[in-house]
Amino acid sequence: MIYCTTASCPCLAALITSKLLPSGKLSIIDFFQAMANKEWDKAVELRGKSFVRNLETYKMLTRLQPPAGSFDAEGKGKVCNVMLGKEN
Repeated sequence: MIYCTTASCPCLAALITSKLLPSGKLSIIDFFQAMANKEWDKAVELRGKSFVRNLETYKMLTRLQPPAGSFDAEGKGKVCNVMLGKEN
Protein backbone atom coordinates (compact mmCIF):
# COMPACT_ATOMS: atom_id res chain seq x y z
CA MET A 1 0.00 0.00 0.00
CA ILE A 2 1.46 3.36 -0.96
CA TYR A 3 0.70 6.44 1.09
CA CYS A 4 1.92 10.02 1.31
CA THR A 5 1.00 13.45 2.61
CA THR A 6 1.59 16.86 1.12
CA ALA A 7 4.68 17.21 3.32
CA SER A 8 6.25 13.78 2.66
CA CYS A 9 7.45 11.62 -0.18
CA PRO A 10 5.39 8.59 -1.23
CA CYS A 11 6.19 5.58 0.92
CA LEU A 12 5.24 1.93 0.75
CA ALA A 13 3.45 0.61 3.84
CA ALA A 14 3.82 -3.05 4.73
CA LEU A 15 2.20 -5.33 7.27
CA ILE A 16 5.11 -6.30 9.53
CA THR A 17 4.45 -8.37 12.66
CA SER A 18 0.76 -7.46 12.50
CA LYS A 19 1.49 -3.73 12.36
CA LEU A 20 1.24 -1.36 9.42
CA LEU A 21 4.71 0.17 9.10
CA PRO A 22 6.48 2.17 6.40
CA SER A 23 8.85 0.07 4.36
CA GLY A 24 11.82 1.48 2.52
CA LYS A 25 11.78 1.57 -1.26
CA LEU A 26 15.10 -0.26 -1.46
CA SER A 27 13.83 -3.32 0.42
CA ILE A 28 10.82 -3.52 -1.90
CA ILE A 29 13.02 -3.18 -4.98
CA ASP A 30 15.39 -5.81 -3.56
CA PHE A 31 12.44 -8.13 -2.95
CA PHE A 32 11.14 -7.84 -6.52
CA GLN A 33 14.64 -8.26 -7.93
CA ALA A 34 15.12 -11.40 -5.85
CA MET A 35 11.80 -12.76 -7.13
CA ALA A 36 12.70 -11.94 -10.74
CA ASN A 37 16.07 -13.68 -10.34
CA LYS A 38 14.40 -16.66 -8.61
CA GLU A 39 16.45 -16.13 -5.46
CA TRP A 40 13.71 -17.59 -3.28
CA ASP A 41 15.63 -17.72 0.02
CA LYS A 42 16.58 -14.07 -0.25
CA ALA A 43 13.02 -13.08 -1.19
CA VAL A 44 11.60 -14.96 1.80
CA GLU A 45 14.14 -13.30 4.12
CA LEU A 46 13.20 -9.87 2.78
CA ARG A 47 9.52 -10.53 3.54
CA GLY A 48 10.24 -10.59 7.28
CA LYS A 49 10.20 -12.84 10.33
CA SER A 50 6.46 -13.44 10.51
CA PHE A 51 6.35 -14.46 6.85
CA VAL A 52 9.24 -16.90 7.43
CA ARG A 53 7.38 -18.45 10.42
CA ASN A 54 4.15 -18.73 8.44
CA LEU A 55 5.96 -20.33 5.51
CA GLU A 56 7.69 -22.86 7.77
CA THR A 57 4.34 -23.75 9.39
CA TYR A 58 2.77 -24.21 5.95
CA LYS A 59 5.64 -26.45 4.83
CA MET A 60 5.36 -28.57 7.98
CA LEU A 61 1.59 -29.01 7.61
CA THR A 62 1.86 -30.00 3.93
CA ARG A 63 4.41 -32.73 4.76
CA LEU A 64 2.15 -34.50 7.24
CA GLN A 65 0.67 -37.79 6.05
CA PRO A 66 -2.47 -39.36 7.51
CA PRO A 67 -2.05 -42.62 9.45
CA ALA A 68 -2.55 -45.82 7.42
CA GLY A 69 -5.66 -46.71 9.46
CA SER A 70 -7.40 -43.55 8.27
CA PHE A 71 -8.65 -45.27 5.12
CA ASP A 72 -11.01 -48.20 4.64
CA ALA A 73 -10.46 -51.18 2.30
CA GLU A 74 -11.70 -49.17 -0.71
CA GLY A 75 -9.22 -46.37 -0.05
CA LYS A 76 -11.84 -43.92 1.14
CA GLY A 77 -11.07 -41.76 4.15
CA LYS A 78 -12.90 -42.32 7.39
CA VAL A 79 -14.90 -39.34 8.63
CA CYS A 80 -14.85 -38.04 12.16
CA ASN A 81 -16.92 -35.06 13.29
CA VAL A 82 -15.58 -33.02 16.17
CA MET A 83 -17.87 -30.56 17.90
CA LEU A 84 -16.27 -27.80 19.92
CA GLY A 85 -18.03 -25.37 22.17
CA LYS A 86 -20.53 -25.21 24.93
CA GLU A 87 -23.31 -27.76 24.90
CA ASN A 88 -26.84 -26.34 25.33
